Amino acid sequence: MEEIIVERYIRDFNTKAQKAIKKNDVDKAYDAIRVSADIQYKWNQSYTDDLLEKCIQEIVNKKTFTTNYEPQNNVILFYDGFGLDTRGLALIYIKALCELRYSVIYVVPEIARYQQEEIHKVTAGKNIVFCYLKNKCGNKLTSEILHFFKKYQPHTAFFYTYPADVEGCVSFAVMAGKVKRYQINLTDHAFWLGRNAFDYCVEFRNYGACVSHKYRHIAAEKIRLLHYYPYFDKDVPFEGFPFDVDDRPILFSGGALYKTFNDKETYYQMVNEILQRHEELLFVYAGAGDKSGLKKLQTRYPSRVFVLDERKDLYAVMKHSTIYLNTYPMIGGLMTQYAAVAGKLPLTLLNCPDNSLDGLLLNHKDIRLEFKNKDELVSEVDKLLSDKQYRQLAERKLISRVMDEDTFRCELNNLVVTGKTKFEFCLHDIDTSEFRKSYKHRFTMKSLARSIISKKTVSIWKYYPKLIIYRVIEKLLSQLTVQDKN
Repeated sequence: MEEIIVERYIRDFNTKAQKAIKKNDVDKAYDAIRVSADIQYKWNQSYTDDLLEKCIQEIVNKKTFTTNYEPQNNVILFYDGFGLDTRGLALIYIKALCELRYSVIYVVPEIARYQQEEIHKVTAGKNIVFCYLKNKCGNKLTSEILHFFKKYQPHTAFFYTYPADVEGCVSFAVMAGKVKRYQINLTDHAFWLGRNAFDYCVEFRNYGACVSHKYRHIAAEKIRLLHYYPYFDKDVPFEGFPFDVDDRPILFSGGALYKTFNDKETYYQMVNEILQRHEELLFVYAGAGDKSGLKKLQTRYPSRVFVLDERKDLYAVMKHSTIYLNTYPMIGGLMTQYAAVAGKLPLTLLNCPDNSLDGLLLNHKDIRLEFKNKDELVSEVDKLLSDKQYRQLAERKLISRVMDEDTFRCELNNLVVTGKTKFEFCLHDIDTSEFRKSYKHRFTMKSLARSIISKKTVSIWKYYPKLIIYRVIEKLLSQLTVQDKN
């Protein structure tokens, strides 16, 4: 999609937000900010928007917080805008906080009430209160979030959410000076709102720290580093593969499929070349999203390329694979760690020197995992598949290269108590221009329409009748496709 068109839409919604605030139409302002932020997240040609942050602050200035606030030292509020279960980082943070015997106030959307089986399992019998947000968006949602701050009066709060969460940003900005606020920066590679919603930005790798400092203009003294570990149940039995393996080697890859697309189709060229060179090799991908690239591979290799839905037995799938291939141009953080814990080499093509495995694996430079170009990686696959002894020696080096749960819990406690961790980051100049090109390539009219016409943006639908028609047709086609499959 043409850059000038996308930028025009962003400016349009920024202007709508400003005008709505002047008219004191806060809900409409929320919608306009949310749409602009969601477009910018998908477009990802910048990492912050000064005008949107100013709009959020103007909304904050209209809020009154009259409660006599007395922070309770052992109480920690954890706001989770995602509401997922094992995906992401919420589970490991909440589990650790409960084990550290804090009183945890877990604030999460209502939709998560019956969708977090594992979180309930690991927090059973612990001092935790589940607070479900009934409102989906707007001023009422902000008031609901603030209600839980007022009710429980936490000393510390964690802000963990999606990039366009206006209500969460406003709520945490209102609490400035009352609560020690930590943002968990899960989306360190892309645009997000909320530059003024925290006292400290918790990064999980040096790359994110550099991006936040250079592109988001976050002061170094507000940045903290805390690596994470992968949570999964090693005892989940292997469900098997829905195809015959017959002791053939398996190249496994997985994660959200948007991470595999760029204008040169580098990832798919790489897989194609590897399959060409190794006729016995099977390629298995587990994940959701646009499967067009995988379907092309399946057409070329009908009995050797297989696509799986996301699996609960991911650790077992890794154990039954031979090599793990990281996605490109975006690597998968948790998938990298899963592979390493399972003893499988996560081969990684770098899109830039900074966007590496640093922070995901510890002291990994002595293992040949990162490659500057496709040919180097393909050659390494050749060697690993042809020389079992060489592969096993490299696999043994993976032991203890992922941070363990005890260290995470200890450093999280240090963060809460002292505001610091033992992990150090090194800020340096960073250039993400090449990486951002892949976002331009992926951005389509569908991306734009989905940002503008959603359940949370009803107040602005009337201005975009053509996009409404587009979304209706898109949904009808999607339903027809599902019916055809059934």
